[in-house]
Amino acid sequence: MPLVAWSTLTYAASLIAAFSTGNGGRVALGAMALAAAGILALNGRRTAATVSAVGAAAVMIAASTMATDTRCGASLSALAEWSADLETDAASGDVARAALTGNGCTVRATLLVTSGNAGAGGRTTVTGTASMGERGLLVADAHLTSPMAGPITLRAQAAAGRRIDRIFGTDAPMVRALVIADMSGIPAEQRDRFARAGLVHMISVSGLHVGIVALALELLASVLRLPPRPARIATMMLLVAYVAVIGAPPPAMRAAVMLAAVLVTRLVQRPTSPWAILALGAAAPLWNSHTALDLGWQLSVLGTASLIAGGTLARRIIPKKWRGTKRSLASAAVVSIVATAVTAPLVAWTFGRISLLGPVTNLLADPVMGLLQPLLFLAVAVPVHGIEALSADAAH
Repeated sequence: MPLVAWSTLTYAASLIAAFSTGNGGRVALGAMALAAAGILALNGRRTAATVSAVGAAAVMIAASTMATDTRCGASLSALAEWSADLETDAASGDVARAALTGNGCTVRATLLVTSGNAGAGGRTTVTGTASMGERGLLVADAHLTSPMAGPITLRAQAAAGRRIDRIFGTDAPMVRALVIADMSGIPAEQRDRFARAGLVHMISVSGLHVGIVALALELLASVLRLPPRPARIATMMLLVAYVAVIGAPPPAMRAAVMLAAVLVTRLVQRPTSPWAILALGAAAPLWNSHTALDLGWQLSVLGTASLIAGGTLARRIIPKKWRGTKRSLASAAVVSIVATAVTAPLVAWTFGRISLLGPVTNLLADPVMGLLQPLLFLAVAVPVHGIEALSADAAH
């Protein structure tokens, strides 16, 4: 693997290790990484020294982030008034989600609304009593005043959510998860069914969904006989806008950066290691160091690595005389088995189960998702009643 891949792997692993240990452990981890970097540099092992230095930097960044989180939590908890950007509709009696800002800090919070109302995507002043718990900041007896327009991306996401509710009706909770990364409406029992089937990654916006949308846009450009270079650039711009509007969830950001890297390599006609492209995509969401602990990002990166490794393995072990459908099915089976094996330990650690059906269910579900995702994107993106109705009925 290239240096950028080793560096990204070490950086992410060091962040996870640093976030998962106490102050003494972080000091020891950082000291060992720095010592290793120095020893390796003195022995002429420049690549290994660079990777070790990256690990030391990650430990220091994690320590700084945790100190900032503690300071901001205490600072915001001590206030009685905040500015809030609402992620959900809020009215008297509601439990709402918002990003609270005060004293130069911004923290996501849960609001127990007592009075006032404001729509998702709006900005409002909140007064109440705050406390910091294991699940973050909680504001009880929240009173909302002075509603106004919020950030454009939050407003766009809220507008898309309302549009989805209008078009898809009872299917809206699933569509919200697949299009704008809002899983709050999916019942726990339904999530559990997907987890048991090995398909939990299907019900959130991930690299798979962004890739499908990109492929659909490229196919549309091909059907319309548009010039390849402008069509690819336009596709990338649309994907970037889409990922920004849905709040740039880490898996979607990873996929968008990877697709952008692939586009650049095509435009300049330079071959690039798939591991380097994966490393760039995986590293981009880590500008927020908390992303290293995000299960969606972890599964997304592991899943993509499995696709690369599984594809390489399939080319080596599948007989060359196999052709057509037989070879395609065999390759898909090998990749699915590798992906399940690689992600199973993380899924087991998080959900307490391993789905042995995963390789089979993914083979069946991938083609369905390949048809479903473009339909959903089309319905949300094109405000024409006939297209909305046709897409909603077909998706259902």
